[in-house]
Amino acid sequence: RVAWVRVPVCCQFAHVSSSSIFPPFPDGKIKQNGSTEVREPVAGIFLEKTKTKITIYQAMKKRLIKSGTALALLEAQAATVGIIDPINNRKLPVKEAVKEGVVGPEMKDRLLTAEKAISGYADPYTNQMLSVFQAMQKDLIPRDYGLRLLEAQIATRGILLPDSQIMTIYQAKQKGKLMPGTALILLEAQAATGFIIDPIGNRKFSVDDAVKAKIVGPDVCQKLRSAEKAVTGYKDPYTGKTISLFQAMQKDLILKDHGIRLLEAQIATGGIIDPVNSHRIPVHVAYKKGYFNKEINQILDDPSDDTKGFFDPNTQENLTYLQLMARCVTDPSTGLPTLNRRQNASPYEEDGRSASGRAGKTNSHIAKCKLCH
Repeated sequence: RVAWVRVPVCCQFAHVSSSSIFPPFPDGKIKQNGSTEVREPVAGIFLEKTKTKITIYQAMKKRLIKSGTALALLEAQAATVGIIDPINNRKLPVKEAVKEGVVGPEMKDRLLTAEKAISGYADPYTNQMLSVFQAMQKDLIPRDYGLRLLEAQIATRGILLPDSQIMTIYQAKQKGKLMPGTALILLEAQAATGFIIDPIGNRKFSVDDAVKAKIVGPDVCQKLRSAEKAVTGYKDPYTGKTISLFQAMQKDLILKDHGIRLLEAQIATGGIIDPVNSHRIPVHVAYKKGYFNKEINQILDDPSDDTKGFFDPNTQENLTYLQLMARCVTDPSTGLPTLNRRQNASPYEEDGRSASGRAGKTNSHIAKCKLCH
C-alpha cells in the first residue's frame, strides 16, 4: 500500500509497507497529512524493508504503485517544483528529467502539459501566458485536471502565476502600448460604469481621485469627467435638472456614437445606470421607463459591425463591450477581467492605419491591463 508522511529531510516520501498505518492515496490524489502543512510535493518512495529511496517512476516500474497514481504524483511535481530526483537530491525540468532517465519518455508529453502550470499556457487568441485557473476558464485544459494541479500548488508553495506585466490603461498609453485615442475610449468606459480602476492595487476611484492618485493624468481629466456623468447624471442646460445619458443624447449634449458606447459598457457591467435614483436597472426595464428609444434599443439588442464600438487588437474585430469582456480571463489575485495583449503587438493596426483613425470606434485593449468591473 502507498501512503505518505512528513519526514525530516528536504522532500516528502511515500512509504511502501504491508504494515503501513497510513491509508493509501484515494484515486492518486495528494492530501494533507493530518494537520501538518505540506511544503514539498511527494518526492519518491521509501522502502521500509531496505530503508532505501527510489523515484516514483522506479516504483511504478517495480509495480509498487499503479501507473495512474505515479502519473498523478509526477504531474504534481511538474506543476510545482519540477521533477524530483530524490536519490541525487535534484529538481529537474521535464525534458531534462526524461534525458536523465528520472522519468520515462512515455510520460514526457503529459508532464510537459503539467509543467505549463509554472511556465503558463498559451492563449490561442493573444499568445500571452495564462495561469492554470485562466487556462481552465478558456477550456484549454479540463476542469478536473486543472483543479488537481491547483490542489498540488496550494498544498505546496501556493498558486503560481506565469510572468506577465500588469499596468493601468493610462500607463499603457504612456509606454506606447496603446494609442492615446484608444486609451481614452477604454477609460471613458470605466468612468461611465462607476469608477476608474487601478488593477495593480485593486482599487476603484472617481475621476478626480484617480487624477490625484496618478492612475490617470490631468490631460484626460475633463473628458473622463464628462463620461462620468453617465453615472452621476447630465445637467439640462435649460431646466437645471439631472438627466440620464440617453436624455443627454436626445438633447445633443453628447454624440450618439459616444453615448451608445457608454450604454454598452453599462449594460456589460450590470445594467443601465439611473443617475436620479442611483441604481442599475435591466435593459428591458430601462427601455420601458424611456431611458432610450426603440432605435437605440435595437442597436443595443442586435448591434451591427458598424455600431460595435470596441475593437480587439489581437483579432482585428469590432466587438461590443460584452463580447470583448467574454475574451477576458479573470485575474485570480484581484478577480478583475483582464484582456491579454500580444507581447510584440504594435498599438497600430496591422494594415498601418492608426487605431484611432477608424471613426473613433477602434477601442483596443492592452497587455495584461484590467479592463472593467
